[in-house]
Amino acid sequence: MTGRLQDKVALITGSDSGIGQDTAIEFAREGAAVAVHYLDDAEGPKKIRAAVEAEGRRAVVAQADISDEQQVHALFEAAVQAFGRVDVLMNNAGVDGSGKDVANLDAQTGTRRSGPTSTARSSAAGATRSCARPATPRAGRSSTSPRSPAG
Repeated sequence: MTGRLQDKVALITGSDSGIGQDTAIEFAREGAAVAVHYLDDAEGPKKIRAAVEAEGRRAVVAQADISDEQQVHALFEAAVQAFGRVDVLMNNAGVDGSGKDVANLDAQTGTRRSGPTSTARSSAAGATRSCARPATPRAGRSSTSPRSPAG
């Protein structure tokens, strides 16, 4: 533990399982408070919140469909209400399309295409109450989107 994220606030989409789950716990070990995001599985994020809190950090759980920009704004508002700001955004959410016909992957492509754009836009806007002002990036903020082999 190096404290690289000491007193930072991280919002990690899709942090209820897999890479997002592991990242949320690691960010907490590095000192960050974590906004845990999920789409459907309400039980997964409870475990992640407990793991983050076991590291001595604060966590908030929020549900949102990141392909819906209004829900993304609400996701950021939940984080801002809990922590006062968001310093780090990790676009991790996706839909598992393994074993499915490519023609039936609309939900997956919609999440991959619009989700990261919506979350980055909300992050850059500073997640104000209205989220309506023009995007103005602030110093010291970062964002990342992991890439999968599928793109």
